[in-house]
Amino acid sequence: MRMSKLRSMVPAIVLAILISTNVAAHPPLQEVPEIDEEVFYIAVADVIRKECDRIDARTIRAISRMLEINARARELGYGDTEINEYLDSEDNKERMREKGRELFESRAVNPEKPENLCQMGFEEIKNQTRIGELLRVK
Repeated sequence: MRMSKLRSMVPAIVLAILISTNVAAHPPLQEVPEIDEEVFYIAVADVIRKECDRIDARTIRAISRMLEINARARELGYGDTEINEYLDSEDNKERMREKGRELFESRAVNPEKPENLCQMGFEEIKNQTRIGELLRVK
């Protein structure tokens, strides 16, 4: 009788272990390239469209991409709290700004000069990059 009771508890115990292992096992979202890179691309596209008066955002596409990122993060086991903390974190925002500065520098783009950002934006659009897909020429 004790053995049958123990056997009936095994699935629940295994499930509890799997859930706790899954929660503990995943890294912070900024360490998940498929999430972090997509958020970064959206941030760069946003800078370009704000500073270049000849380029506009593909707003619906950007919103759609954010929803896809959110859904993928959930598939990977992240909850709303973790996703929101990642997006709202001042440390993460600063990390993204630094990553953006590095990108601009690597492309000899001065982000203080709108024409430089426009040129980068036009190239991104022409090359149909992940950033370019979020932008359109006005």
